[in-house]
Amino acid sequence: MVSNAQNDQATTESLTAQAQSARQSLQGVSLDEEAMNLLEYQRGYEAMSKFVEAIDQMTDELITNMVQ
Repeated sequence: MVSNAQNDQATTESLTAQAQSARQSLQGVSLDEEAMNLLEYQRGYEAMSKFVEAIDQMTDELITNMVQ
């Protein structure tokens, strides 16, 4: 009887740990993945910033040349 109760308790604890692990894996956030996404967005922002800066410069030169 006691050994059956101990086995049942061990099984219950094991199943509880497995369920908690499964739940956490579904809800968890991968910090590495989030860091990679952040770097990707940062590079995209920097590239767009350079593009806008180039367009601004070209527009400024075009207006300057038209005025002269």
